[in-house]
Amino acid sequence: MWLNFKKTITLFSLIIIATACSVSSQDIPNTAISIPSLPKIPGSREHLVVDPVSNGETYIYEAGMGNQVSILLIHGVGDEGSLNWRHLIPELAKQYHVVTFDLPGFGRSSKQNILYSPLFYSKFIQWVKDHYVHDRPFIIIGHSLGGAVTLCYAATQPDNLQRLILADVSGVIHRQALTEHIVKNMHEKNDSLLKQPTKLFGMFTSHTLGAMEAPDLSVKLEKVLESPDLRSRYLSGDPHKIASLALANFDFSSLIYRVNVPAIIIWGANDQTTPIRTGKLLNSILEKTQFNIVPETGHNPILERPDEFNRLIQDALVTETWQAPWEKLQKTDRVAVLSNKQNMTLTGHYKSIEISDCKSIRMENLEADFIKVIESDDVVIENSRVNGKDVALHTRESRIKVTGGQLSGETAVLASGSIIDLAGVKITGKKAAVQATNGSRVLFSVSRIESPFNNGNIHGFYVVVPGSPL
Repeated sequence: MWLNFKKTITLFSLIIIATACSVSSQDIPNTAISIPSLPKIPGSREHLVVDPVSNGETYIYEAGMGNQVSILLIHGVGDEGSLNWRHLIPELAKQYHVVTFDLPGFGRSSKQNILYSPLFYSKFIQWVKDHYVHDRPFIIIGHSLGGAVTLCYAATQPDNLQRLILADVSGVIHRQALTEHIVKNMHEKNDSLLKQPTKLFGMFTSHTLGAMEAPDLSVKLEKVLESPDLRSRYLSGDPHKIASLALANFDFSSLIYRVNVPAIIIWGANDQTTPIRTGKLLNSILEKTQFNIVPETGHNPILERPDEFNRLIQDALVTETWQAPWEKLQKTDRVAVLSNKQNMTLTGHYKSIEISDCKSIRMENLEADFIKVIESDDVVIENSRVNGKDVALHTRESRIKVTGGQLSGETAVLASGSIIDLAGVKITGKKAAVQATNGSRVLFSVSRIESPFNNGNIHGFYVVVPGSPL
């Protein structure tokens, strides 16, 4: 059993962990040997302290000490750590008290074989806040892993927190959805990792969602993460690998709906590491949001386009313009029937939509009474509401991805031989949320479900068969 699990861990290490680390090292020159200091702004200070959360040395930097509002800057994976913010700090320190640090396990901070989970880092952020921010109102800017930590902290310790600025947040969506995103981009970009034997990637490149998933995989991963011996055996005790795998295995569904402070979301349009779908999901779930996409930019807009990123940050710090709540669309009698079509986009209100033998069909900002998808691939539904009397979404032998919005009906989803990937979706069924007439695979990321069989947050992979609805 553990032999096969070791293979799974190795695959996750190659796909999720190695990719995250390689992107970081590409964005910033190699600084593992000697990490430069942050800007020597008059009045700034930097020091190593022993924090009680990790019981190790932690690098702390402060600037703009006399300003009344604090900003915490939380970096992502990579030994460059807080150096990621070097272009932004001088501008922020003119008006704000800036506090940044190398997270435990990164940069100049101690590197130990401990569980670097989002909850661990959330406790660390609380310690930083208590000791350096005190009672000041404050704002958090988080990038990549730092964005995920920011969400975790905001859901649990929101006192005096004014707003969040989230850039290219890692995690949140289910690890299987993330893995498929990374592998798809590796194929498109002919990444060097593809030089590995074909069999290594068979699980990921097949069109069978969940090929790696097993009912107890999360439990096994958790056992590895919680055991110093197993972390050493499978992850070499490497903080990068531990933090990345802990993030990939973390379930945000019980936290993300509790975030109630305004959030400005910034995303690189060409991010190959964290799918822009995550930004759309956050924009759909969080109560007050503003979503900014930076064109021609990858996972690190902070360094790839520093002037543009700094401008977006300055705007984000003062904006009071938030995403409008969902507005019910004016009803129409429109009916869409698509057959043998590809690369089409539908939007607005439809009485019904029927799609058969199609590929790459998108439905955005849409409202419909009924959607039927037959023998079609790469069907995407974003920020849409389907409120059916009997069935909202009926799918057969198709592959569908739904992000944001809601599906509701007597049976919200009726599936046969289909692969359905739902992220940030509310699924409501008076009789069943998901019912299958033939076995179907369903992946939920930070979604919500209401039915006679389930009620509450849902995050995981399910095989739905006749007679066993969700």
